[in-house]
Amino acid sequence: MGRYDVRKVLRFMVLLVCFVFTVSCCFTKVPPINHAKNVLSASSKVPIDPGAVVFILGKDMEMEGDMSGSAIIIESNKDESWGITAAHVCYPEVMDPWVLRIDMWMMIGLDVNGDVRPIQVLALDTETDVCIFKMPYKSAGVVPLAERMPLIGERVYLGAFPLGVYEPGHVPFFEGFYAGILSGRDSFTIPVAPGSSGGGIVNQKGELIGIVSMAIEGFENITLTANIENIQTLLDVAKKNSDRLTIVR
Repeated sequence: MGRYDVRKVLRFMVLLVCFVFTVSCCFTKVPPINHAKNVLSASSKVPIDPGAVVFILGKDMEMEGDMSGSAIIIESNKDESWGITAAHVCYPEVMDPWVLRIDMWMMIGLDVNGDVRPIQVLALDTETDVCIFKMPYKSAGVVPLAERMPLIGERVYLGAFPLGVYEPGHVPFFEGFYAGILSGRDSFTIPVAPGSSGGGIVNQKGELIGIVSMAIEGFENITLTANIENIQTLLDVAKKNSDRLTIVR
């Protein structure tokens, strides 16, 4: 019986696999594209309603240039919607204890459809970096607040606009994991960048568990956030004083 050349046999098997793969890919029937259907089916895999994700643009009336951030809608009725973002998105200099010219900072919110609405800030917490605001419209989507934080290793999801990348009909989603407490804050391994600040992180049930606040310098896949307790505390304050701005330091 003749001996086989092992190298030739392996090479033949690799070529055969590549050939089968190429045939299956190149000759598969391509279905007609239905953009509306494709967008819906893609978004349904992530437990965040795209209509609840808001792109924020802010401008200092005394300076040139804009700043962008992200937000999530948590309550809505026929007249208005309440949202949450990071305090440093509502006012970039809010982290400076000596400067708070909130009257000079103007913000607008844009939803998935590209509709533009003014933002009214209701409450700021400079320590936990949380901001509660409202906009005059009924949101197409709402994300409820969770009752507990996830366990370490549980999968989570983020809807945000890193680097200010926004267009109507486009909502970036990211996934990661809850990583526990780091430097006194809840942490997640999920990619972020400037512009992601204020984005809502949800659990697998689609419930809000955190708001993007900051990332580890040099490695922006470890994200520190405000948590459920921080959000609920400021939300209670905002509801008690909804007729005026409340600043918590």
